[in-house]
Parts: sequence; C-alpha cells; structure tokens
Amino acid sequence: MRIKNFFRPFKVKLGSDRRYIRKRYKKIFGFEPNLDNPTRFSEVINWIKINNRNNIHSTCSDKLAVRDFVKKAANADILIPLLAHGSRWVDLNYCSLKEPFIIKTNHGSGQVRIIYDKRQESETDIRKDFESQLKENYYYGLREWQYKNIKPKILVEKLLQAENGLIPDDYKFHCFNNNGAIELVLELISGRLSNTRGDFYTESWDRLPFELSYPKSEVAPEKPANFPELCAVARQLSKHFQYVRVDLYTIGNKIYFGELTFTPTSGVTRFQPDDWDFIFGKKILDTGIIKN
Repeated sequence: MRIKNFFRPFKVKLGSDRRYIRKRYKKIFGFEPNLDNPTRFSEVINWIKINNRNNIHSTCSDKLAVRDFVKKAANADILIPLLAHGSRWVDLNYCSLKEPFIIKTNHGSGQVRIIYDKRQESETDIRKDFESQLKENYYYGLREWQYKNIKPKILVEKLLQAENGLIPDDYKFHCFNNNGAIELVLELISGRLSNTRGDFYTESWDRLPFELSYPKSEVAPEKPANFPELCAVARQLSKHFQYVRVDLYTIGNKIYFGELTFTPTSGVTRFQPDDWDFIFGKKILDTGIIKN
C-alpha cells in the first residue's frame, strides 16, 4: 500500500468542511462557489452545510427519529408501516418479515434493498451489505452535517406499491417559508427503477421549464385528485423550518410520508438551464435563512 493512499481517509475526515465543499463544488460546476454571499440555490445549500447546524435537522434526517416529529407535526396515519428496526441485523428477525418490504438505514440516503420474495434473495449478502452500511458515517461523503451524529440503525418498512404494482410517484415539495407564508414548488419524480423522470410544478399546477436531477417527462404527468391535501401536509411538516424539502407519496388518495431533506442533492446538481439556479436561489434567500 502506498503511503499517500494510506493517509487519504484521514485527510478526508480531518480536512476543513469549507475547503472540501469548495473543491467538490468546483469539480462539478467548473468554478468555486460563493460561500460568503451566495446567490445560487446550489451555493446556498452548500452554505447551509457549513453554517446552519441545528439538532432538529439531525432528528428529522434520522429516518426513525423523524417518525415522532411527523406524529406531532401532522398525523401518524401518514407514516409508512414499520415492520422492524434495530442496531444489528439480528434485531430484524428477517425470516419472519412479510414481503414485499424495503430495507434501509436511518442515517444514509438512497442505499436501499427492495425485497419482493425472500426465496429469491441471499440473506447473507443483504446482511453483509447492511452491516457495512452501519459502519459508515455519511457526513464525510458530502459534508452534510445533519447526518454526522445519527446513531446508525437498520429499518424495514412495508413496500409502497401503486395500483399497477410499481413504485409510486414521489412528490417532493420544496418549501420556502417566508415568515409563515410558505411557497411550494413540487418536484414530481416518476418511473422509479425504470425510466425515471423529474417534473417541476407550482402549487397552481403550472409546469416549470427546467430540469434538475432527471429529464422531464415527454408527456406531462396528471395532477393527482388529492393535490390540495398533499400541499396541506407539506405545509404542516415544513412550518417549523425556513427551507426544507418534504417528500410524500399518494396511493388511492391516501398520503404517506417519505422523508425531510434539508440539503437536496447536497447542492451539487446542476439546473438546466442554469438561470434556474439563481431563481431558486432567490426563493431560498427570501426566507431570510442566511440573515438568521
């Protein structure tokens, strides 16, 4: 092993968050972020990662602890049924779990396993995967502070499925809270696990002409019948924060809570076209998130 490779993990952990964030941002965008006077949405999100460190953000980023927050802020009825959880794999009693279900950790993002039929899966492989995840601290990846002090656990939830049996659409509400007046911008993610698309809408269901993480749908998605109710839940869950993204699902007019996200895509995803980075930047700056 080369000496420089041996010390690399230590450099990643001990390096300044600000320096690390600037370097990562420049690698993706081609220029350094303005972290003193940000104007882009991506810059503000990275400013938040350095400066806006609130314990409630950690609580609400913990996929287990946030359930209590949701019960108090909205309604326990919107929580996805929790089948098992624990600090060790053995705590889950995997053999007794009823399919279909989804396995995830409470302290990470995106690394999940969907199980439709346990007979078609290797429990040993899944166990090794999640035991490895329990040893990770996702803060060090992109310096999102809210994940740093979450005690790692595994949880199993009932798998939500749309009427057609597929993964349901994901209604991600960007909530900009300006002294109690909350502006909602919906990011609708459809076609998960197959042909993922992302479409943005105002609360009036006007489609916005930009892309972020995924290309737009060729055919505009239909407005759900319970869209006003989705907006109301998003407002309930976001009223305690100046900015947060509230992720929800709806199946047969029943609403389910997904998660709360304070630094979407860690502020390292490009808007297409680029001017929407500034438009979203103004929306989040108008909340006073930096002045406060």
